[in-house]
Amino acid sequence: MAKLPSRTCGKPGCLGIIRDDTCSACGPIVRTGWTDDNRGTSKERGYDEAWTRTRKEFILQATLEAATSGVSAYPICELCNTPVVDQIHVDHIVPHKGLDDPMRLDMDNLRITHMRCHMRRTARQRHETQ
Repeated sequence: MAKLPSRTCGKPGCLGIIRDDTCSACGPIVRTGWTDDNRGTSKERGYDEAWTRTRKEFILQATLEAATSGVSAYPICELCNTPVVDQIHVDHIVPHKGLDDPMRLDMDNLRITHMRCHMRRTARQRHETQ
């Protein structure tokens, strides 16, 4: 396995050099913050090859509908009704329950959103279910 190049420590005031996750002045680097360990892989959560195909087809269909209707050359976000130029997200209207849920690949259960609109909606859903 290739080693990462040495770099300076990011802690304020530290002049150490980091090699192999150890600072020459501070010691071992401790990673903190949010982790994805409890959620499983994206494939385990239902985002596999079939989902990728469905997502691409849905985006193409939404783009063609927007272009032929004359509204926009880009698909329209169904949450804020503005064109999605980049960072297109496909949101499940009714959240799916995993690989066996038929709603996971149901085109009638999908909508185009901006990344920011999708993240807001997902955060709101998580807050409501807690």
